[in-house]
Amino acid sequence: MKEEWRDNLEYGVEVSDLGRVRKDGIIVEPKEDKDGFSKISLKNRFYNRYEKKILDRLILETFDPISSSLLKEFKAEHLDGNYDNNELQNLEWRSRHSESI
Repeated sequence: MKEEWRDNLEYGVEVSDLGRVRKDGIIVEPKEDKDGFSKISLKNRFYNRYEKKILDRLILETFDPISSSLLKEFKAEHLDGNYDNNELQNLEWRSRHSESI
């Protein structure tokens, strides 16, 4: 399977369906937080500030965007329960009230 890259204009990076992020052609390595989620520090180009983005959300926001007004109502769900597996096929938006979309 060929890796697909898409631009994320908000952060000025490319995001892959295999769960990787690159900036200026260089892969950005995520750091694991205390809860086991992979995070990346990126500059939000719209607000001109750095943010720590959870990788699973960044991938879904890039490949399966939903309205920014709804983002707080949904979480990224890892279908296999493995937080290290950030491939797009393993992720889906799920309502914080537990319904998948």
